[in-house]
Amino acid sequence: MDYSNEIHKLKTKITGEFAFVFVQVPSTYTQVYGSQQYGGFLDIAQPIYSGKIFRIENSSIVLAARFEYLDRNVGVFRETGDNIFDDMWSITGGLNFRASQNSVLKLNYLLKSQRDILGNDMGLDSGFIFGMSTYF
Repeated sequence: MDYSNEIHKLKTKITGEFAFVFVQVPSTYTQVYGSQQYGGFLDIAQPIYSGKIFRIENSSIVLAARFEYLDRNVGVFRETGDNIFDDMWSITGGLNFRASQNSVLKLNYLLKSQRDILGNDMGLDSGFIFGMSTYF
């Protein structure tokens, strides 16, 4: 399921996706291989400045946020009935510099948490991410 919308008055773009996946896993495989998975994300992008930046016409600075959740193994263990975890969530916030509609430099801060299949918390990860993309 995909979602895309824009709040025209604010120029806020909202994009999301959610998927529920069924995988045919042979019964001889361990339960580490999940036969059901689901997850999704929601992106929110808010332009905070548009105009001339570094002599580049029609460029912009965008404040961005992304929320994600993924459960790689939905269900319970056959032997015990206990929940199979193997999930993660993350929140990312950052600034994007768009020199054009097709090129972007990103500086993001990521906060992420995961659990293994038994539910053991693998800790909170965080860090800065720098990226660049161009589409043609």
